[in-house]
Amino acid sequence: MQPERLREVLRDRADEARVQRIWNGVEARRRSRALERRWPWLALAIVPLLAWLALRAPSPAAPEAPVAAGPLRLHDEAPFPARVEEDVQLADGSRIALRAGARLELLENDGATFGLALRRGRARFAVRPGGPRAWRVEADGVAVHVVGTVFEVARDEGAVEVSVSRGAVLVRGPRVPDGVQRLEAGQRLRVAPEEPPPAPSARTPAGPPASAEAPPPERPRWREAARERRFEEAWEALGDAGHAREVRRMRGADGLLELADVARFSGHAADAVAPLQRLLAEHPDDPRAALAAYTLARIELGRGRASEAARALETGEALGLPAALAEPAAALRVRALGEAGQTDEARAAAEAFLARWPASPRRDSVARWGGP
Repeated sequence: MQPERLREVLRDRADEARVQRIWNGVEARRRSRALERRWPWLALAIVPLLAWLALRAPSPAAPEAPVAAGPLRLHDEAPFPARVEEDVQLADGSRIALRAGARLELLENDGATFGLALRRGRARFAVRPGGPRAWRVEADGVAVHVVGTVFEVARDEGAVEVSVSRGAVLVRGPRVPDGVQRLEAGQRLRVAPEEPPPAPSARTPAGPPASAEAPPPERPRWREAARERRFEEAWEALGDAGHAREVRRMRGADGLLELADVARFSGHAADAVAPLQRLLAEHPDDPRAALAAYTLARIELGRGRASEAARALETGEALGLPAALAEPAAALRVRALGEAGQTDEARAAAEAFLARWPASPRRDSVARWGGP
């Protein structure tokens, strides 16, 4: 074949791009074979290098210990107080609601345990489930252990009552049946008061065996319902006449407050006046008396009895209202005096209020009630 014809064939069968691809493949195979021939020598050089790097590498850090949760604080990050007499919300979302006159004291507050003592009254606890702390509430020798639930603890005349709305708790104590009981949602346990030891007495001659002691009378149905905050049912069990009769018969401050609550929360606020007035008259030293006076003032003002409301507020102030109620009680007193037509007293009370709480959200209302 002539050279010119050969060049034409080559141009037809293999253009420049195709040739370049072939050369690239050849070059790649050549480099691969060269690397295979050099690999044993490269391995001998790399192994010492890897060993040197391993010696120079820092040792893995030990895993950090988990950080323990600190003391439980209030929702505004303030420290939990040593004594609580009003509702509080905690930083972890838990809530504690206290009935009037109840008091809690802090026993323990660290990353593992949050312990409280119920010194008197009734308190409701809504504990956020899954938290890092185990809660413990103690009342008169009875301890309630919980991790996350909603429950109430009440003290009444030496007895302790625990009721669970959601979740479960363990109740422990020497007076608890078998030493420990588990309560779940809807269950309630009442631990009887501790019996005093029998008084020593002279030996009496043998006689016929004494008859068995009669069982204690059952708690009235209205009171059982009130303890479980079923106030409408309690009112239905009493009725108007029954409520008035119980108010006349009741002697203790606890019972009078229960009767007031039954009336208030069942829609019969006017019927709460009598038990609250009796509590103030017969139990002025009770720590709940000041709160009872404040509650009475609100009821009387709602009934249009402004003069009686002003007198009740004066009584509450004299008995020592909690600090958290000082401002609302002072504002309510200005309103009561103004509605009662005691203009000078209302103006003086308004001036005292505005001097003490100049930035209060109630200042406009107080200025209006205090008159020009």
